[in-house]
Amino acid sequence: MWPLERKLDVLRVGRVHAEYWSRAPDGLVLQARHSLGAQPGEPKTLEVGLRNWLLGLESASSRANPVDVVVESAWLPIMLIEVGRSKWRGDHMERLLRHRTTELHLQPGATTEDWSLQLDHRQGEPQALGYALAPETQRALVGAVLAAGRRPASLQPALAWARRRFERRERRLRTCWWIWCEQDRAIVCRMERGRVTAMNAGAAVPGDEAQHARLVAIEAARCGFTEVGEPVVLASWEKLAALREEDPARPAPRALRATT
Repeated sequence: MWPLERKLDVLRVGRVHAEYWSRAPDGLVLQARHSLGAQPGEPKTLEVGLRNWLLGLESASSRANPVDVVVESAWLPIMLIEVGRSKWRGDHMERLLRHRTTELHLQPGATTEDWSLQLDHRQGEPQALGYALAPETQRALVGAVLAAGRRPASLQPALAWARRRFERRERRLRTCWWIWCEQDRAIVCRMERGRVTAMNAGAAVPGDEAQHARLVAIEAARCGFTEVGEPVVLASWEKLAALREEDPARPAPRALRATT
């Protein structure tokens, strides 16, 4: 459903605003920003606002380019579900993800049967990372891009977009804490060999290193991790967008030491 990006222009859709980033030799370059008046749960308002803004962009060349639509978790919920060491069939994990999404994100009586799901899981892992996208939101995003005369090449979660860059540049970190900052929240993950083993998907955006360390300390205590001094990697859209795909030697997001 959400294919990997193919080094194209990117439409980033966050909780506060949307941004159009064009592809350049030195990474992605911000071309335009639009404040969103829509709230999650208001797909028609989102579609109209995005369409009118995209139509108003002056760049004729960018209008001809296909675009990757990268969506933050305010619009595309994510969660880490515990599945244990038992062998799960894919449809069983999907039903569990639908159940958890319904519990956390829908009103009583609503269903996620028509939602699009993506599961990131390897056989034998005790956790599965799940993404869920409401059909109304998907139609709004794709419809706005098409109505503006552009072609959506992919629709993908911002967390997945960021993890691919993080993993390529931090292979040397076998275990670390990773704080991914979106527009309205921080997602705190514990990473082991590139896999997410713990997550807080709705932390407050940290303002300084003391707050970074505090986020990690809270999550480590909640999950029962007692290791002290594990690296903490801070990542944001702006830092990762500036990295060239073909140059893994460039600096990765800034790392510090945890004080847990």
